[in-house]
Amino acid sequence: LTVVLPFYPVGTMERVVTEGEVATANTYAQMFSTLPSCGRPTRLMTYDIHTLQNRFYLSGATLASLHTTIPCLLPLLGPAGVDAVAFPDDGAAKRFKHMFDADR
Repeated sequence: LTVVLPFYPVGTMERVVTEGEVATANTYAQMFSTLPSCGRPTRLMTYDIHTLQNRFYLSGATLASLHTTIPCLLPLLGPAGVDAVAFPDDGAAKRFKHMFDADR
């Protein structure tokens, strides 16, 4: 079984900062981890997940298959006249900035 999840909506909620807060990234991973195995591990394909650590929330017979769409995007930026790329937070910049460096 392969599940394609183009957007992991709770990817930024991977840790608890305040007492009573729920790490919803872990909750989603627990739900996906309970999917039945069809003779081999269930593959959960996610795209541009917020943090790579989220893959370790999966357990049992479910494995994360992490992908990115940035290589598909890069050739379109120049012709579209894009001069700058903004990241929503420092974590995203750390994770993806190297893909946009002019040296590449």
